[in-house]
Amino acid sequence: MVGWRQRVRLLEEQITLLEEQNTVLKELVEGQQKHIGHLEVYVEKLEKKLLFYENPHTPPSKSKNKPPKRESNGKLGAPIGHPKYEREEPELTGSVEYTEDTCPKCNSKLGNPFKTDRIIEEEIPEPQPVEVIEHLVHHYKCLKCNKHIIARNSAPSGRFGKNVLTHVTLLKYYDRLPLRKVTNSLERHYNIKITDVGIFKITNKVAKRLEAPYKLFIQRIRKAKVIYIDETEITMDGITYHLWTFVTETGIVFAIRKSRDKDVIEEILGKSFEGVICSDGWRAYTKYTNNLQRCWAHLLRESKDLSNKYIEFRGFILL
Repeated sequence: MVGWRQRVRLLEEQITLLEEQNTVLKELVEGQQKHIGHLEVYVEKLEKKLLFYENPHTPPSKSKNKPPKRESNGKLGAPIGHPKYEREEPELTGSVEYTEDTCPKCNSKLGNPFKTDRIIEEEIPEPQPVEVIEHLVHHYKCLKCNKHIIARNSAPSGRFGKNVLTHVTLLKYYDRLPLRKVTNSLERHYNIKITDVGIFKITNKVAKRLEAPYKLFIQRIRKAKVIYIDETEITMDGITYHLWTFVTETGIVFAIRKSRDKDVIEEILGKSFEGVICSDGWRAYTKYTNNLQRCWAHLLRESKDLSNKYIEFRGFILL
């Protein structure tokens, strides 16, 4: 039989072993707690980053939580109940009539037609030769006052006319064609050969000519009673800019700037705009003025977000 002294010694050894295990477990728990603490901080940072992209102010085009797409029934065309779309008949620019006097089989004389098919054709006209106009501006010398007189004229300041300038600018900025494709389009349709550098110079020339009307539009919208403002990111040559839109009843002004702060608003509207600004909740607008009207689309998103997060707000959701 094991004596009581030996039993005590065995118990003491077990206690020592348990204490060592307990120490190891404590260190393990402390390490896990530290790791959990780091993970919580990391999750908080990720949630803040996610909140930058996914929040009530995120536009539907950039939202990742988009509604599921409706399953297609495999049929082309508008869904059932959608109003039928028909193209309006264009104004006729010409007419061609096809008649027969005699039967091609028996050579008998034919009377009046009992039926006429009406077919409308829309066709692009054949490419027309480019107009090349020579402007001869005469200079005179007054024999009485010895002044140099230039005949009043409407001659262009450069080689290309206003229609060419307009078309090139629309191809470059409205159709978003690269310079080389603008040159290809002009040569293919009009047999006009302009280099890439020439296209670039034309767009710069048009921009300078539009500078005065652009400033006039800015002066006009500064007098508006209500103006709608929004901004969105755009990328040009790998650099992020912001496309600002200022909309009134009389016109629209666009501004592309690197800044997204109130300095752009001050640049366009001045420092003493007296009208009401309708916008989202971006802080640049509250920095600029307190005379704000929140956008209803953003209010609806915010109310829906609050109702999803908090039970107390479910009775206040805007429909």
